[in-house]
Amino acid sequence: MSLRYECPNCHRPIIRNGSWFKAVSTFHCDACKAKLRLGYSAKLALFERHGKAA
Repeated sequence: MSLRYECPNCHRPIIRNGSWFKAVSTFHCDACKAKLRLGYSAKLALFERHGKAA
């Protein structure tokens, strides 16, 4: 299942599989090249918004 995360800097959507979001902790936005950190609480919120438990 694909999940959508919005870059907090440029607001560009980042769409990846749920397993990718579970595995990654830091990544770069393809649009603005900002280094983003996705911590545990942010992952929980992401999966809750998409109706899946992390």
